[in-house]
Amino acid sequence: MPDEPYKAEEVIELAKALQDQPGFQERQGIMENWDALRWRKMPVNILGISGKLEYLTPGIAAAVDRYRSRMFSATITISVAPKSTKLEDKNAAQRAENYFYRSFHDFAAETTEEEALDFQAWAGCGIWHPDWSRDVMKKLTGVKTGSIEELRSTIQEGMEKGFDGNPFQMISPHPQQVYWEPDLSVVAEVGEVKVRTAVDMYEEHETKITDLVSAVMPDEAESIWKETLEYYHLETEEFIYTVLGAGELSETVEVRPNPAHKPRYSLAAGRLTSSLLPHEKYRPLVHDLYPIALAINIMKTLMMSGALNTGRPLYQEIADNAKSQDIVSILSDPSSATRVITLDTSQGKMPPAKRGYHWEPVAAPTPDQLKEALAELRLDWDSYAFPTALSPEATELDAKSGYDRSQQEDVAVDFLNPALLNRARAWKKNFLMMGEMLQEIGIPVRLRAVPRAEGLSRAQRAEMTVKPTDFEDIDLEVGFSSKSRTASFAENEEQNRQYQLGLRSKSSIMANIHEDPVEEGKRIALDRMADAGEAQAEAFAIAAMQALQPLDMQAFLAQQAAVAAQPTNGAAGGPAPGETIRKERPPGDAVAPALGAPAIPPAQSEPGQ
Repeated sequence: MPDEPYKAEEVIELAKALQDQPGFQERQGIMENWDALRWRKMPVNILGISGKLEYLTPGIAAAVDRYRSRMFSATITISVAPKSTKLEDKNAAQRAENYFYRSFHDFAAETTEEEALDFQAWAGCGIWHPDWSRDVMKKLTGVKTGSIEELRSTIQEGMEKGFDGNPFQMISPHPQQVYWEPDLSVVAEVGEVKVRTAVDMYEEHETKITDLVSAVMPDEAESIWKETLEYYHLETEEFIYTVLGAGELSETVEVRPNPAHKPRYSLAAGRLTSSLLPHEKYRPLVHDLYPIALAINIMKTLMMSGALNTGRPLYQEIADNAKSQDIVSILSDPSSATRVITLDTSQGKMPPAKRGYHWEPVAAPTPDQLKEALAELRLDWDSYAFPTALSPEATELDAKSGYDRSQQEDVAVDFLNPALLNRARAWKKNFLMMGEMLQEIGIPVRLRAVPRAEGLSRAQRAEMTVKPTDFEDIDLEVGFSSKSRTASFAENEEQNRQYQLGLRSKSSIMANIHEDPVEEGKRIALDRMADAGEAQAEAFAIAAMQALQPLDMQAFLAQQAAVAAQPTNGAAGGPAPGETIRKERPPGDAVAPALGAPAIPPAQSEPGQ
């Protein structure tokens, strides 16, 4: 075995050797059938039935979509424990935890996360491949380094203050094109990659690693995209290789040391088993639906096409000592020499059989038998498909019922939790590899992130600098949780009962319900103070009104009494019309005369004149 680093032809030879392993070769054909059933591309192929009359169930695609959507909506929980009780170690653990949260949400905003979950659901194996971002890859283009020191100096050039933003990207290669040793000490990708169209238009342009605009794809990508190249990517514990092209045209475009010291791949099975075969060890979440879908396609095609022709029975001409065939065998075997006729018993007679042959009716099920068989298949489908308790129909259950809640949790444990656990393992490995790569390169990362580790809300973002030393000797835990609204409400009801019975503290309930329990507690206290202030102000206003009301009434009565006590005969001249006493005339300049009144009021006579 040659020593590393390998040459281009050695990389291709080793990658193809992994690809040619019998287990991976068997996996290829099986996964192609799974893919065809999912996308309704696998014809029923019954002789004499038009393809337009074939029934192809969309159930596989619907089940995959539900699993993928439910897993993608799961909530991630990341916990980094400091290596000691020192303040600097606690701060370092908080920075690392905040960085992991920010990185995950950056990656989840791209399409690769859903693609990996999609592969986990239908193909049995979601694959995550953390790599340097495109900005970092531009610095590494054309640079063939042989040591970590050279790689570090190449990346550090022009980055005295550190990475500005996340220096990684997440890639999700197609599992059909990824091959590995059982211990994942060597991982290879072999397939087609899409080259940027503008680059492919100019033959004189040398293809670079940054010109690739897709993850590795199956060979059928040539029928989808014109600008594709053969792609070989190999990772060992020491080096990373990328070779484009094949034969004499092959060229090594990337050879550099591996700062993670392991192939940078993490695998998440839909269901993990102890089988040695890759397609059985990594089982799809919809694995049990594939054979049921195939049987449903056959049954419904026979029913929809009328191929049984039960109104005019089918007869077959068979040798005297031969075994008769059933309807499916006859329709599925175009090379059969068996002669089959349709007999109209109301008008015709059976033609004579050849010497040594005789006529027998074709064994065909009746429509009622087909319906019964289809109903049985439907029951099997319901037993193995996406469970109702995890679907929107689960809202019909009683959230306050302990039985209903326990049923939902049991279903989640059986159907969803294993896949989420495998996903959590994969992401834990991703985070640890990213931290190890940053330690080896020795460059800090400057970014804005939500200080989740400090218990602050998502509404706050803070500038932070994550140091490479923050990832030393960390104790990392990653988990995913996905609960329906009904189950979450029932869990809250149970927590409230435990609190009322004195079996759980209020602070633990707050920690389970709220992302930032401390901040939420402060807001609750402020609301209580505001409510108490409003209630006190309202009570004070009512008391003041009640206290002032008697005083106001007394003043009003006194005023009325004073008016009533005034004499009825006032100044000379008599009262004005409608008045009981004569009031004093206002000064002459005080009021302007009304419209139409004389400028000088007429003199009034004295009383008695």
